[in-house]
Amino acid sequence: MPSTDGTYWTTDEKLFRTLPGSDEVTIWFGFIPSFHDWEIERLDVTAGKATIVFKARRTTSEIDARGFFVSDRHAHVSIHVDEITGISLVGDAGSIVHDLGIRRVAAEQGGWATAAGPQIGDLELTWESSIGLEGSFYAREIRFSVQPAQARVAGLGRLPTPFPG
Repeated sequence: MPSTDGTYWTTDEKLFRTLPGSDEVTIWFGFIPSFHDWEIERLDVTAGKATIVFKARRTTSEIDARGFFVSDRHAHVSIHVDEITGISLVGDAGSIVHDLGIRRVAAEQGGWATAAGPQIGDLELTWESSIGLEGSFYAREIRFSVQPAQARVAGLGRLPTPFPG
């Protein structure tokens, strides 16, 4: 994502690995995803908390007979945001994510007319979209959960073991 100073930033991988549930995400997909082309299926905001549910998949390098990339590892990935200190949303309700980043707030964020706003050390979750809603949540806590589509269909109650690569 572009910063206000013109630099580009994306997810702080070291920080991502410390967030609760991040291991479920990396085990399921095999890496830390960029959330590219994931669809926001649901966004709930209530009393200082938010949940964003993504219809997610891993895109492989394999091409199908129609010339499209093959996707696998379908799942619903939820990001739970707790103790929100700021929200900025703009666009339509439907959304296809272009890029999503998570980092710590490094400087005071001004311009919050109705709230104290994000503080240094809070977490920032920001996404840009190819189409639809984009925005940012600032909060004290972020955690993840994964509901693999295969597990729902097959009735499995656990995530797969890590795979090579």
